[in-house]
Amino acid sequence: MTGGEDGIVRIWARNTHELIIQLPAHEKNVYKVFPDLNFSNVIYTCGEDRNLNTFDIKLQKRINNHRIKNGFIRGIAQKVEKENEISKRIYIIINKF
Repeated sequence: MTGGEDGIVRIWARNTHELIIQLPAHEKNVYKVFPDLNFSNVIYTCGEDRNLNTFDIKLQKRINNHRIKNGFIRGIAQKVEKENEISKRIYIIINKF
């Protein structure tokens, strides 16, 4: 799985390295893409557009979206003890002029 500057998440075949699916996930850079620990068909993405998306890759469809008003979502990590729950690490960047 890769995320690009074009906001598209791409899923590749492990053995052949062929492109399997392209998902228009974000309006800007994709910071992180990772699979769910419990469900093989679910992935999570976060990007510069301040969105955290959940996709079902079998359906090729977004199933959840979270957006923050201020700051940036730079990374995401899943809690192992609670099934299908995502813990967001949000870093707020303040520009001083």
